[in-house]
Amino acid sequence: MSRAFFVVADAILSLAMRIRPEELTVSALPRSPLPGGIKTDAAAQLLQRAARDYRDAVAEIRRLDQIVEKQTRRIEELEVQVASLEADVTARKNPDELGRTLLEAAQRTARERREDARRQAELLLKKAARRAETIELTARRQLENGLAELGELQAFRDELSHGLRSTLEAIVALDAEGSASEIRHLTPDARR
Repeated sequence: MSRAFFVVADAILSLAMRIRPEELTVSALPRSPLPGGIKTDAAAQLLQRAARDYRDAVAEIRRLDQIVEKQTRRIEELEVQVASLEADVTARKNPDELGRTLLEAAQRTARERREDARRQAELLLKKAARRAETIELTARRQLENGLAELGELQAFRDELSHGLRSTLEAIVALDAEGSASEIRHLTPDARR
């Protein structure tokens, strides 16, 4: 026979042999033929059965306590899950709120980026304006220096032109006098 058979049979016998509370009375104790006497062997068996049943009951109570403890922990875990799910349900009940929150965050980020871009653009414009002023100032100085040089060159040209004209006029005048005197000079010779 298999071991399982003996386990089941033992369990059935232990259930059948368990003492019922109504059996634990003084009148239920096995009596000896002597007046007021109790049979020792029968009383010992009864006490052994009662002790075994008591041990079984204590073991069963411990087992049930462990089950209750596990179930209590499981209930606590499930309560946490239920609370989390209720929070999710509440959040899903109002999806517009989530959308509004996301929209507000996006708008805030856009405003911040727009402000940053505006500040950077203003900074670039200020730098460009300073650079333009520097370039314009440099160009004015160069223009003024160029105009001053041009004025000096024109004055030098005018002076040179005047000096050359005077020299040419003097040469022409000398040449004209020299030609006339040569002609006079040649003329007497030509008469001969």
